[in-house]
Amino acid sequence: MFITLEGVDGSGKTTQASRLVEALGEGTVRIREPGGTEAAEQIRNLLADPDVPLDPVAELLLFCAARADLINRVIKPAIEAGHHVVCDRFTDSTIAYQGGARGLGTARVRAVNRIATGEMVPDLTLLLRVDPGLGLARAESDDRFEAEGVRFQEVVARTYEEIAADEPERVERLVPERYGSHAALRHQFMAALSRRPMGAGLELYVRHRSGEEIPVDIALNPVSIEGVTHVVVAMRGMRAYREALQKLGLLSVAVDAARFAKLLRRDLHLAPETVRQDALAPAA
Repeated sequence: MFITLEGVDGSGKTTQASRLVEALGEGTVRIREPGGTEAAEQIRNLLADPDVPLDPVAELLLFCAARADLINRVIKPAIEAGHHVVCDRFTDSTIAYQGGARGLGTARVRAVNRIATGEMVPDLTLLLRVDPGLGLARAESDDRFEAEGVRFQEVVARTYEEIAADEPERVERLVPERYGSHAALRHQFMAALSRRPMGAGLELYVRHRSGEEIPVDIALNPVSIEGVTHVVVAMRGMRAYREALQKLGLLSVAVDAARFAKLLRRDLHLAPETVRQDALAPAA
């Protein structure tokens, strides 16, 4: 089985690849792109150097040259020998980075990929979805792509989402562990319908179409209309609020809600109704 891992820089692919190889057991071949052969490693060093200017087309062709060598020297022989192969990045990376973020066009990049791979396609692709800004902040290197900044990574993330939507049978989208609680909270609410105001102290997130992860607060209010129960949902973004808390050093500190609301309104020049005391109260 040929499995690839994809995601923006800092999404945790290396860590998850290690866990996957361990789970698949002895004989699993782990590789990365670009790299895995002598020639591909030399290409990797060139591509990783932000001080070496490269035209986007040249960049694409270098990735594909390294990929062609890796496929024919490592991937195909391993699969033919009956081994699982786990690869950190593959064709989807060039579609997202060069096709999307570099502006070469995804159709154009797909065509070049087909030449490089001989139309080889992974059996499964795991797409790790994290906020591009968060991923960039925790990335351990400073290569040419990380140096492009968060807007570049946002385009990469958006292009990955388009790939996943186009090929749902191959691409499995993975999300941070905290998202796992969302489904449980939804089932819990539906099992015993009752009004849930904002400020409930729950860790909730939504994903913007750009791929950015945004903290939110959600209020739920079930109403009955002609014998049918509907749920009215109100949502507000919490990023600015949390940034304010972090700025004041009070994110994880239990404080007097009324006093803090007053301070927050004063320091941020907010209207009296903007900051509610019940939203500031610590969760029970």
